[in-house]
Amino acid sequence: PYRVPLAGKLTHCLFDKTGTLTTDTLVPVGVVNRSSEPGADGHLPKVQVADAETPAALVLAACHSLVLVDGKLTGDPIEVAALQGIGWSFDSQAETASPQSTQDSPKGKKQGIKSVRILQRFHFASHLQRMAVVVEVATDGSANLEGPGTYVLVKGSPEAVKKLLAKDTAPGWYDKSHTDLAERGLRVLSLAYRRLPTRQDKMAREEAEKDLIFAGFIAFECLVRKDSALVIGALN
Repeated sequence: PYRVPLAGKLTHCLFDKTGTLTTDTLVPVGVVNRSSEPGADGHLPKVQVADAETPAALVLAACHSLVLVDGKLTGDPIEVAALQGIGWSFDSQAETASPQSTQDSPKGKKQGIKSVRILQRFHFASHLQRMAVVVEVATDGSANLEGPGTYVLVKGSPEAVKKLLAKDTAPGWYDKSHTDLAERGLRVLSLAYRRLPTRQDKMAREEAEKDLIFAGFIAFECLVRKDSALVIGALN
């Protein structure tokens, strides 16, 4: 009952746009690799997600909380879109991701990686603005990494991940790049990793998420619903 008089004081009602003005499907629109260099206009080139360099692809392939339900990957739409974008598959029972080339993702690249098995997962925490996993990486020797072994993979907001990078390792264009992408209405995640000297199945989060190497950014967009203009026009 106390809500009735309170509602009478309202003059405006605001709604979150995802799934209302826009569709509830996030589309990966590109990756900024760590080796990128700014163009003449000062902006960094954004490549297709399928062309993500090995470190970025590694984070996208295994740093998630997806599960397989009735043969379909289920979980955060961003994580599903990212995995499909790089053309990898994930076996949630074996906790293993592996590259593939299918009819749906013909550009899936192995990039020298045979498989990535999740050993430990630090779930996304809103107050930390990130998630992380400890994984075992198997390669064929040609991967653009420090070799096979145990890695920590982290993804999260650009601001949160930057604080975890090894000292003075963030590229000079780090802040400008993710700000430019955000100003275009894109959702941006920063990707980072590091190789552990020895295998460690159980680590404290604070021990895992430190001295990271920047791997790149991935950007997503929510397309506007076809009927949004009609509805807004009717409301006006």
